Amino acid sequence: MRPHRAGQTGRALRVARLFLRRRRDRYQAYFALASTVRPLA
Repeated sequence: MRPHRAGQTGRALRVARLFLRRRRDRYQAYFALASTVRPLA
């Protein structure tokens, strides 16, 4: 996926950044769970 316009790249980065900011708590919980389960597995 190569955007033809630089504007599309900035838009994608903006959306990704907003998405990550919105889902950060869920990802942190997932990584904490993964780091807790990993030593057991």
